[in-house]
Amino acid sequence: MGLSSLIQHTDKSLKADRDFLLKALKEDGQLLKHAAKTLQADREVVLVAVKAFGRALQHAAESLQADREIVLAAVKQDSRALDFSHQDLKADRDVVLAAVKQDGYVLEDVHNSLKADREVVLEAMKQNGGAFRAAAKSLKADREFMLKVVKIHGWALQYAAEPLQADREIVLAAVKRNCAISPRAPIQTWLLKHAPKSIKSDREIVFAAVKEDPWALYESSEELQQDEELRKIAGL
Repeated sequence: MGLSSLIQHTDKSLKADRDFLLKALKEDGQLLKHAAKTLQADREVVLVAVKAFGRALQHAAESLQADREIVLAAVKQDSRALDFSHQDLKADRDVVLAAVKQDGYVLEDVHNSLKADREVVLEAMKQNGGAFRAAAKSLKADREFMLKVVKIHGWALQYAAEPLQADREIVLAAVKRNCAISPRAPIQTWLLKHAPKSIKSDREIVFAAVKEDPWALYESSEELQQDEELRKIAGL
């Protein structure tokens, strides 16, 4: 019989046995859900549990879901533990930084003030480029910041403010980034497909795109599709 079944199907005395649970929780933090209410409110017990299984935080007493040290330990083990923390801690910079380093998409659930925090957003993007969609509009319209962002993940250009999607320097930096939306969808083809005419007809940008992804040539201007050097690079 596993520990979970043992605790679940025995009398209440085992569920309230502090020494037994402290040892058991080191092996399986999920056991906190079977613990007595008094132990779910025991700070040491809960800290042991969340270090082993971050989302055990959901079974902790409400007061401990607002305990900064406990929540920080929980999100370091599992970023989604943030879902069970007190609302105030979703605005705690250190807690959020620890969470987005585990899972960039956590950025969607944090306080709006941190969605405008450059360091927080960049850390989220390093973990998952798609996290940028949750960033504040102010950052998406910040030219200097967008240059940093597209160098991490060119795909983020789609979330930039419209004027920046036609910014030559930013687009060039994005197409030079060797990354993909999926294994079969290189970023360069996608970027040129959705780019304005000024970008599609920019030879330097198209040249950089085709070097990374030959198929990108088909999304350039008709004139550049006939460019002999570009066609050679594309293998045509």
